[in-house]
Amino acid sequence: AVEWGPSRIETFVNGKSCLVNTSADPAFQKRYIINLTQGMGGGTWNQLVDGTPIPATVQFDYVHVWQ
Repeated sequence: AVEWGPSRIETFVNGKSCLVNTSADPAFQKRYIINLTQGMGGGTWNQLVDGTPIPATVQFDYVHVWQ
């Protein structure tokens, strides 16, 4: 989950907070697009590594966005 406000953004994984940013950056007040992707590799550029299972799938139970 992501809780996003004008002065704070907090990311949760399985209900546990794992990232909090309270910089109050003006970017928090802009509209964004949600891009759900599947990270397949490692390293700096998410490059495939030996043993990466291909083909692969990712499933999302749901995405809910509200104001």
